[in-house]
Amino acid sequence: ELVETKQRLDQTVATLLARIQTTQGSLLSAREVFDYLAANYSPETYKNVSGNGTESEKRIARAVAAIEKAAAAVAMNVQDWEGAENQVQVAQKALEQVDSMLHSITALRENLDRAKADAPGEISAAESDLIRATDFIAANKADVAGNYKDDFGKARDLITVAKKELTQQQPDYLVAVKNAKQANGVA
Repeated sequence: ELVETKQRLDQTVATLLARIQTTQGSLLSAREVFDYLAANYSPETYKNVSGNGTESEKRIARAVAAIEKAAAAVAMNVQDWEGAENQVQVAQKALEQVDSMLHSITALRENLDRAKADAPGEISAAESDLIRATDFIAANKADVAGNYKDDFGKARDLITVAKKELTQQQPDYLVAVKNAKQANGVA
């Protein structure tokens, strides 16, 4: 059983070392994505992932240290199986955290790119719906109860804010889309 435990732990250490190499490559890719975000989007849109690269580096270092301790613990002259298992868990947890942080960066880029592509269409749809709603109310005043002026004014304001956002040097496309969708909902 000791031989099997040592073999399993040796294999786990080797797997984790390979995973660290892959994770370090992912970190470099995430840095490029973050640089893209910084160059193309409002700082407000990526502030939630601003420290992810640095924190990932710290956790990778923690994982490396834990793997080194695990490798030392499974040496034949030490045979600290429980200590090795604990260090393996530390390394795995650190690498899972890194994966999550790096995924957040790439997912944010996807969301921002999608919002950038969608914003003009969302604004246009909100404008069209507002025009249709205004025309409908005007044509059917006798049949429609309620005062929609405030709602339509709010929708126009939201559309104006969305359009203005798109004129910024680094627009917050998420805000533009959110306002356009709200305007559409009001109209």
